[in-house]
Amino acid sequence: MKLYLFILIFFINFFNIYSQNNQPSPEEKPPTNEETSKPMFDNYQLSLDGIFFPRYEMKDRTPIGRDDLAGSSEQTTGFTLARTYLNLRGKVKEGELKGYSFRLTSDITPFGTMGDGCINDTCTRSNPYTMYLKYAFVNIPVLKRKDTFIRLGLQHDPTVNAQSRISLQEDGWGHRYIARTTWEDIGLAPSVDRGISIIHNSTFYAGHILLGNGEGPFRNNAERISTPFVDPKNGVRRLSEGVNDSYGLSLSGIFSIIPTGENAKNILSINFPFRLENVVGVNNNEVQFLAIDICGNQTALPANAIVTTFNAPSTVCEFSQSGIPNFSYYRGTKRAKQDLSYGTEVDYTYNNKEFKFTIGAGTVLKIDRRGEAVRLSRGLLLGQNPSISASEFTSYYQTQTDTVGNANYILAHVKWKDYGAFARHTIGTAGNLLGQLGTRASKSWTQQVLEQDSANNIFGDLSYTDLNRLDMGKAVFKSSVLGVTYYFTPSFIISFGLSETRATDTVGRRARENVLERFPAIAGSSASGRNLSEQLESPQAFYSYTSFYNSLGYNLPGQFATNEWIGKEIIDRQVFLRAQFIFGDVERMSERN
Repeated sequence: MKLYLFILIFFINFFNIYSQNNQPSPEEKPPTNEETSKPMFDNYQLSLDGIFFPRYEMKDRTPIGRDDLAGSSEQTTGFTLARTYLNLRGKVKEGELKGYSFRLTSDITPFGTMGDGCINDTCTRSNPYTMYLKYAFVNIPVLKRKDTFIRLGLQHDPTVNAQSRISLQEDGWGHRYIARTTWEDIGLAPSVDRGISIIHNSTFYAGHILLGNGEGPFRNNAERISTPFVDPKNGVRRLSEGVNDSYGLSLSGIFSIIPTGENAKNILSINFPFRLENVVGVNNNEVQFLAIDICGNQTALPANAIVTTFNAPSTVCEFSQSGIPNFSYYRGTKRAKQDLSYGTEVDYTYNNKEFKFTIGAGTVLKIDRRGEAVRLSRGLLLGQNPSISASEFTSYYQTQTDTVGNANYILAHVKWKDYGAFARHTIGTAGNLLGQLGTRASKSWTQQVLEQDSANNIFGDLSYTDLNRLDMGKAVFKSSVLGVTYYFTPSFIISFGLSETRATDTVGRRARENVLERFPAIAGSSASGRNLSEQLESPQAFYSYTSFYNSLGYNLPGQFATNEWIGKEIIDRQVFLRAQFIFGDVERMSERN
């Protein structure tokens, strides 16, 4: 409540001061009829420009012979378009709105990447490029200052592409047509969000702070919020982990220190990007709710029941006899939805007429905040569960400590006359997706062993395979991109390069896949699994060929893993030709307007 009151008072005072500063002085003459009759667009400076990222992606194969991924959201083979901006920019030159400016930008993307993905006939059959709104914002100068302004609308996320003097995308990495900025590439932040920001520039420092929805450009605030927690054990776990969208707003920003000031030949910047998820606005209903079941299991119709309905069933709802339906009350904590990331990046650029060189390095820390969650059930409150087994305890209560992941990266690019080269290398805690930053388990190896061992209420029966699947915090990914560039003109450049990503699993072994994954399962098979490898790991296969699995040392289903026998390292490699073409004023094509 205090925060909302502060924001209200701030804006009231801001517009009060602004309106006072815009009152005409006694010496000012009222506008003449000739001035007021000018066409509206005479007061606007309008421009139209654009930028294209045409590409050709080679069809590469993994070590097991698997081709590049194909699908509604994949563009890894053949000719593609990664970006097609059409920018309409405007700035007010005169009048009471002098200094105000706006930008409207359209872009294209495969239909399958929009919103909830490829779920309709148009997408699954043809999947054309579709045009959408990338940017739509207005800039409002603060007290008519040129170095500070407020931005409203669909706009850049400062951790990816700050609109202050230093941008990690434009000034640090400088090769967006090749790959995304590190923060976006490893999954920490969207490049665009809806919200309000303040941007300030000075000689030796600059900053950009955005308060936005947090869901990015393709989803509304809290679009995917839900309460899929009816399964007791998973419900308590998910509440303690803080999954799903939120009504909360996220705060992201960057502060930059520029020791070299206005020096255009030598530019040194020390940057501190950060992102705080759901800092305000998390709703209580997101973390607590009541689930009710008025029926429960079916039970035999009581002998003394009076049946007045023809063909009445022989069973009734279990809770119809007690008069008290089954219920579960779930409660978690808001902090589990308030993850945060922060880091540091230092960049140095040397620039003269024919030679330009940039080198940079950065580090990022991701903290996945966790909390505690509890479930109170009918049976527990009425004393119908006098004892709770070890395997059932986590369906009533879970508490988790925060999990942490980190990434470090270096980058460099050089240009001499019409020739250039670039490289970037990132090492980080591996997540579920290859190349995405994850976090290490918050539970110690001992705690994981105890929980896994008690899962079936039998202690001391863990196998070597079970121990090998625990999270020892050794999951790491390594991602690299490098190549050479030729500058045909300042407006048209083309690069030939290679990107590659590898990873290790939670126990430090290289992430693997096997050739049997290339053989899809026949629809309707009694063995679960999408391919031959998964079918060999299924319980149905174990019970059908028990002697075979016993001979390999496996006595229970779920222990056999195909990759442990014939797996090869996963290497995601892409060879490419990628280009950038600009039309309009090349000098004005900075994203910072």
